[in-house]
Amino acid sequence: MAALKYKEEHNKVCYLVKLTGSDDYHQIIDFLSASHIRYALTANPIIFDSLVKQFWSTATLRAPELGPPAILATIDNTSYTISEELVRSCLQLADDGGVTNLPISKIYSGMDALGYVTEGSWDQFGSPIAIALICLSDGRRFNWSNYIFRGMVNNIKNAKKFLMYPRFLQTILGIETRATKQYKVLVISSKLFANTRLNFASNLMPLLPTMLLQAVSGGGAEVTAQDV
Repeated sequence: MAALKYKEEHNKVCYLVKLTGSDDYHQIIDFLSASHIRYALTANPIIFDSLVKQFWSTATLRAPELGPPAILATIDNTSYTISEELVRSCLQLADDGGVTNLPISKIYSGMDALGYVTEGSWDQFGSPIAIALICLSDGRRFNWSNYIFRGMVNNIKNAKKFLMYPRFLQTILGIETRATKQYKVLVISSKLFANTRLNFASNLMPLLPTMLLQAVSGGGAEVTAQDV
């Protein structure tokens, strides 16, 4: 089997810092800083290259008859098990019972409310991310734990498997490997905001009132029965 590879643009750290020249982005920084995904966005552990490579080289799915869905892997001759609940706990997502799906009509209306301009098809980045954006905007909690765990499961099944979620894996497992070589996630350039502004070719869309309220109150709505 060919050696598994990282994807440089994958699972990067989010720096929620108001840098010089970032004035236009202060509201979204405040919103994300107060959101339930803040820790998952900003956790920046020392990542052991061997942990990530051993995990994905040995990862298998637990047989259904042996218990709830889980991923089994071996690192330095020690067995580890990752479940959706472990993802939720370690990434501090608190999204049990959160939204995993929406009717297509709700997706269209939600994306329209966000100012998303359709150009043939709204789902250029996939319906789960569209649903996640909608939930972030209206105060509901998207079930990120389920999304992350299902992505890991699908990666095991994928013929083009890669070294997925290195930052999340290190955060979840929290161990050091015998081999101490580290994997460095990409550092966001200080020119991020200038480059974003340069490449922005649309109308400015302010945060919705519900998003501003979440930023002020310090978090999203509590997870309750979802009205879909």
